[in-house]
Amino acid sequence: MHNLVEVLVECKVLVHLDLGGNQIGDEGVENLVEVLRACKALAHLGLSDNDIWEDGVERLAGVLGECKALTYLDLGLNHIEYEGVGILARVLGKCDALACLMLNDNELGDFGAGRLAGVLAECKALAQLNLSDNAIGDDGADKLAEVLHQCKALGLLVLHSQPATIGADGARRIAEAFRSLRTDGRADQDGGLLERLCMAAPLQLCTRQGKAAAAISR
Repeated sequence: MHNLVEVLVECKVLVHLDLGGNQIGDEGVENLVEVLRACKALAHLGLSDNDIWEDGVERLAGVLGECKALTYLDLGLNHIEYEGVGILARVLGKCDALACLMLNDNELGDFGAGRLAGVLAECKALAQLNLSDNAIGDDGADKLAEVLHQCKALGLLVLHSQPATIGADGARRIAEAFRSLRTDGRADQDGGLLERLCMAAPLQLCTRQGKAAAAISR
């Protein structure tokens, strides 16, 4: 990893860096901080499946606010948990260009979803958010639903395959929040209302029960 860092810091115009599946761990993230500070043009950072825990997130958070060009951040399939996402949340509002955030498979739970929800309104450019496979239930869904109306750029929220199933009530609140975004009166390039999608298995389940998902399918 050290040798790679020595090379990357010289790549001043580096735009895309994907180190997914390399198990660099928290120590690797610490080494990577030097690269992130040097590569001001970096727009895409992939760190999925890298055995990153709370300490690694703290090191990464210390430099993310300086990554003004960053539009895509993938931290999926790690071990961030609710403490780590709380650390990350403190800096997300400074990532002005961030449009896509992948946090799937990180054991966030309801508490972690709540911590993230507390900062989503500050993420003005965020268009895609993946929170799948994080054991998020109704409590977490409620926290997210409370702030979704403030996330004007958000077009895709992924919540599928939650071990702690989001029930009908939580799904309905998520659906209603997305419906309010659809009816904000803004038009897309074709002149129609801006469409908002909520890709969540619990919502599909509620469709079969004749409940929440209908709110976002019309």
